[in-house]
Amino acid sequence: MKAVWIPVIAACTLAALDGASGAPDPKTVVLAEMDGYTITLDEYLLSVLIERRIGAEDIPYDERVVHLDRMVDRALSYLEATANGYTFDLDENTVERARRKALVLELFRDYGRPDTILIDEEVLRSDYEHLDSEVRIRAVMVASRGEAREILDLVRGGSDLADLARSRGEGAESNLGGDLGWQGWWSLENVPEIREAAYGMKIGEVSGVIETEYGYHVIRLEDRRSVERAPYDQIRNEIFWRRRRPKVEGLMTAFRRSIEDSLNVVVNPDALGLLVEKLDAAGAVGSPDRVEDFLTESDRGRTLVTSRAGGFTLGEFLGYQEFTERRFPSGGVLEIGRFIRRRAMDDLLVRVAQDRNLENTEGFRLRMKIYEQMNVGAAYKRDHVYPRARVTPAMAEEYYHTHRDEFVTPPEAHLRRIVVENKAAADSILGALAAGADFEALARKRSLEPGAAETGGDMGYIARGRFGGLLDELTFELKAGETSEPFVWFGQWNVVQLLDKRAPRVIPLDEATSSIVRQLEPTTRIEINSEWMDGLKEKYNLVVQLDVLRDLS
Repeated sequence: MKAVWIPVIAACTLAALDGASGAPDPKTVVLAEMDGYTITLDEYLLSVLIERRIGAEDIPYDERVVHLDRMVDRALSYLEATANGYTFDLDENTVERARRKALVLELFRDYGRPDTILIDEEVLRSDYEHLDSEVRIRAVMVASRGEAREILDLVRGGSDLADLARSRGEGAESNLGGDLGWQGWWSLENVPEIREAAYGMKIGEVSGVIETEYGYHVIRLEDRRSVERAPYDQIRNEIFWRRRRPKVEGLMTAFRRSIEDSLNVVVNPDALGLLVEKLDAAGAVGSPDRVEDFLTESDRGRTLVTSRAGGFTLGEFLGYQEFTERRFPSGGVLEIGRFIRRRAMDDLLVRVAQDRNLENTEGFRLRMKIYEQMNVGAAYKRDHVYPRARVTPAMAEEYYHTHRDEFVTPPEAHLRRIVVENKAAADSILGALAAGADFEALARKRSLEPGAAETGGDMGYIARGRFGGLLDELTFELKAGETSEPFVWFGQWNVVQLLDKRAPRVIPLDEATSSIVRQLEPTTRIEINSEWMDGLKEKYNLVVQLDVLRDLS
């Protein structure tokens, strides 16, 4: 019989809940017990705070249960591993790196209180209302506001936005005439300024100048379409975490910047110049991370970083680099200088945390306990659980025969294309071809596609449905050697030549087996782990009580 979650409140819990104050003492409320090993409400609440950076009372009941389930699984794995002789025996440097990370995270929690960042329900509802549609945007990105205003004036005066994107845009989409394709509310979350503008525009409308962290943009809404969305109660949690995550990350960035400013971190320009010089010398012999071989003892003693919390000599910083197993980036003085400042801050944050005695906090101790449990349990699973998740040839064969449609390749077309700026240029290409010009030679000479001069416009074999729409409609109707009529694709004029076609092919079992194994292994591993965990719950007499989690407020 499998162990199950049991919503029971033990006598000690009732006593705690019915105390004079009417509130439970988190240290005495036992949420889960496994043969004497307990998870208390106190530990649970702190675990939610440090792992999710939010208070347990601010997440839904089902997420509270999921978190407790994770804690129980981690504890059971650890108990079974230690009962079979497994110990926490990672090398000292690995443990020290984990300890330092835990200290910085505890400092962030102590400083920034990310648990106080909540999202209003009306914001979540507003996000949900936008999930029923996608927008197609054309954009020009430039480096200055002045240039963006100039482009906006040109568009308002009748210039084509796609042509301006190709001739003046600096984004990766410029070669496509600024076409960003279909975008949903979440796919634009990294550029919220563009998202807010696009979703508030009418089809054909051109925006004003939009500033983002990447540059200055002018956009036009090309089209809008409806898409299906799940009911609100099914995806509310996802919306919440998507909204909250960048706010927590922003708080973390502000936290680092504030500490850095207060410490007055300075990189010594003379020592930095010497380091860059020696990195160049070391790189010339293929060993940029062995730069210490090119330093004298006097060089190693030169001060590289100073701050109110201490600093680094050149030699100390190189030792720190080796300890953290980080490589120097390529680049000049500015890039190396920024890298050194970031790396120095990583260490200085640890020093600040130590000065605040955060090693003696419950949060730090729980972080290290979690780290130990995860590593010991993972080592045992690696040796004794996951090997049982092997996908056998018989399992692969059964999957193959019950999912035959997955092993039929679509038809493919081998294409060349020429990309030009407008319809007149495309017609000129057709005229040259009709007069006997070679398609490949024309592509090398006249196509605007990056790399066409080297490839002759060769697109290789394209499976039907890979790009869909117009490309499928035009090219798969051609015969080998035929050329399409000019058409607009992703904002550019194209002429395509069909070189060859491949018919659909059934992939044989022996060829498909390796991909089937890769596909089934993760699911099989989850199933085996779940069965193993069910057995441990019964073996260690797991009893859990969920009423307390339901009553959190």
